[in-house]
Amino acid sequence: MKKILAMAALLLIPLSANAQENDTSVILPLTMPCDTSDKIFDILQNKYNEEPVGIANGTIYDNGGKPRMGQIVIWRNSKGTSYTITFTPLGTDVMCFLSTGKEMQILPKALGDAI
Repeated sequence: MKKILAMAALLLIPLSANAQENDTSVILPLTMPCDTSDKIFDILQNKYNEEPVGIANGTIYDNGGKPRMGQIVIWRNSKGTSYTITFTPLGTDVMCFLSTGKEMQILPKALGDAI
C-alpha cells in the first residue's frame, strides 16, 4: 500500500508543477481612495461635472482574494473630458474610486438583423 501511495504521489508532482506553470492569474495590490458617498457625489458632480451613466451590481476582490459585493457606478462628464468608476460596498455609506480617466468614448450600439 505504501508503494502505491508513493507512486501516486510521484505521478501527481508533474501535474501540480504544470498547473502552476499555466496559471496566468494576476492579483494586483490595489489601493482605492474612499470616503462617504455624499462627499464623493459632491466631488464628482460639482468639481468634475460628472453624472452617473451606468449602474450595476458587481464584485471586487480584496487583497486576500475575498469577494466583496457592492454597487458599481460609471460616471461621465457630458463633454467627455473625464470619467470615473466607483464602488460602494453593500450595506455601507462608503464610496471608493476604482478608476478615473479622460477621453471616454461611448460606443455606438450595433443593431442586428430584424427578427
